[in-house]
Amino acid sequence: MSQPPRPRLAGGFFLIAAIIIGALWGVTTQHVLLGLEIGAAAGAMMALAVWAYDRRVG
Repeated sequence: MSQPPRPRLAGGFFLIAAIIIGALWGVTTQHVLLGLEIGAAAGAMMALAVWAYDRRVG
């Protein structure tokens, strides 16, 4: 018998969380767009890291 497929890890959470944190940082420093860009870049890197890990393990 074949085993059921292993559930995939959710990297999208890191993307959304980093964007929100970046936006909050941007509001406090009055550089909202910069905060969003930094948050999006950091979140994308974390999501890609989760994807790569999940692909290697799974």
